[in-house]
Amino acid sequence: IAGPVVVKAVRGGYDGRGQVRIGSADGPDFGWAWQQLGAHPAVAEQALELECEISVMAARTPSGEVASYPAARNHHENQILAWSVLPAGVPANLELRAEGLAEAIIAKMEIEGLLCVEMFVTTDGRLYVNELAPRPHNSYHQSERGCVTSQFEQLVRTTCNLPLGSTDLITPCAIANLLGDVWLDREGEPDFAAALAVDGVRLHLYEKRVAEEDLPFFLGLMEHLCAGGVTCPQPVRNRAGSALGRLAGRPAAIVTFLDGYALQHPEAKHCAALGEALAKLHLAGQTFPQRRPNALSVDGWRKLFAPYAGRADETSPGLRRLIADELDYLERNWPQDLARGVIHADLFPDNVLFLGDRISGLIDFYFACYDSFAYDLAICFNAWCFDDKWRYDLGKGRALLSGYCRLRPLSAAEFAAFPRLVRGAAMRFLLTRFVDALNVPPGALVRPKDPREYLAKLMFHQGVADMRDYGFEA
Repeated sequence: IAGPVVVKAVRGGYDGRGQVRIGSADGPDFGWAWQQLGAHPAVAEQALELECEISVMAARTPSGEVASYPAARNHHENQILAWSVLPAGVPANLELRAEGLAEAIIAKMEIEGLLCVEMFVTTDGRLYVNELAPRPHNSYHQSERGCVTSQFEQLVRTTCNLPLGSTDLITPCAIANLLGDVWLDREGEPDFAAALAVDGVRLHLYEKRVAEEDLPFFLGLMEHLCAGGVTCPQPVRNRAGSALGRLAGRPAAIVTFLDGYALQHPEAKHCAALGEALAKLHLAGQTFPQRRPNALSVDGWRKLFAPYAGRADETSPGLRRLIADELDYLERNWPQDLARGVIHADLFPDNVLFLGDRISGLIDFYFACYDSFAYDLAICFNAWCFDDKWRYDLGKGRALLSGYCRLRPLSAAEFAAFPRLVRGAAMRFLLTRFVDALNVPPGALVRPKDPREYLAKLMFHQGVADMRDYGFEA
């Protein structure tokens, strides 16, 4: 290889990491570069004289329809994407070649979904593919406002095998990548208000809203459960022995990755597996020493509803009176003195990973708290044991409770209280979905979940006299 060379590690490199640039492949620096990469297998590539980097997002449906977006121009600082702009401002013939190349790659690989193809543009006008990202990409986040069809909507269209939307550019647009550095050397939040004062600017912070003081509970619980044989993300401790650190002034933790996928339509056998996994979680958590109160239990429901009560009938006629009456009933009749301990409190199908029919992990413990075990089972009963028309499925209900009772049999008190617990669990998610639906920011991509699903479940439970109505002996 003549001229300057880039030596790259064959594994673990990304965004310019795992690379060393030297003068030539046959000079004395080659061995030094290899040592800099840890003396691991590496490749040497001829360095290119670059004009810029561009990316092209391509989409392909299962039926084979393919479309591509106009090219975006990417600018990197410290080998990390700093900003990206549409259009790329490259010659039209080069952009057509880039779009054709991206479409050919996604078709040849038979990808169903999105593929962002990143390319180097050399000073003499050649194109070199340097990275493939089969997912929505930050260089096209601006497509939400700048293109007829955003990359996010396009992904849904490919997943559902719907006709692809227009990728035409409506207006020039750009994204700026905000990393943890913007919090460095500051007290509190960066001055986002100044950015939002600029016409056309929108701010997206991709982070969970979790109270920092609760993080030691969540991380400690996951460690405890892992040690007890429950498969969940394992926090990775740093050299100082702490699972919780700080990154750019923000709390940060690293957890292990779990293989598996969430089920869209769980069957009775999956409900049985979930019942066993929940019982195992409850048994393993009994010795966890920390406690966190359940802020979304019966004591908090009236306060949650009160600010929005006047708008309840917008969701369903008569909903305000129904909720008020049900809160009166639940507050008078809420079961007391049941067995308690750590519960997950949000074990919906999207928080349970499967490999085949086997559960490979439980995730998302950010609602975990100290409450009654049977209430946690009631949450799962509502989430797993109804069909997509919100009708109770007796086979799933029996499977869930049977699976749970194989490891942790319900007491007589828990069994008798269960119809009230599932009413309360339905009320909890009816209220949070109702409040969430009223608080969606304008232009938000997230579509709130329909509160009427849990209204239908609550009304079903209101007609239940005892466990025989769920298919169990009283």
